[in-house]
Amino acid sequence: MKVIFFILALAISPLTSSTNAEDVKSCGGIAGISCGPGDYCKFPLSAACGAADQMGQCVKMPEVCTKEYVPVCGCDGSTYSNVCEAAANGSSVAYVGVCRNHAREPAKIQGSTNACIQVVSCGIKNGEPKTYPTPCEAYADGATYVQPKSGSTCPAIQ
Repeated sequence: MKVIFFILALAISPLTSSTNAEDVKSCGGIAGISCGPGDYCKFPLSAACGAADQMGQCVKMPEVCTKEYVPVCGCDGSTYSNVCEAAANGSSVAYVGVCRNHAREPAKIQGSTNACIQVVSCGIKNGEPKTYPTPCEAYADGATYVQPKSGSTCPAIQ
């Protein structure tokens, strides 16, 4: 759990190499300001990926990431294996965990050679929570609200 909070803190903390406020470029917002090549618009989690015209900051995309698996859902609707992989693909983090947009197949990780992540998952099938061996199997079964399982049982959707 400490790892998730650490990664979450990294996702919302500014990672600019400059300490001069004049060098920080804002992005997003009502004007849809974009960043330059090699940068991406990093939104704090409180900005909900720029919803309601919230602003982010242009930050350099990382060139190298570690391979630990702590999935995050990017603001682009794609699931990434960790915060760094999302940033390297030019996306801020919407939330920690596999994307729950059931119009897509979030179990297929961007930049991964694996067809499906191997993580026990929970999904909702016919209004009831159900456990699946992988998120791909959950989606194949028609489940919605698929997410990694945490704990001994799958929670019901409130």
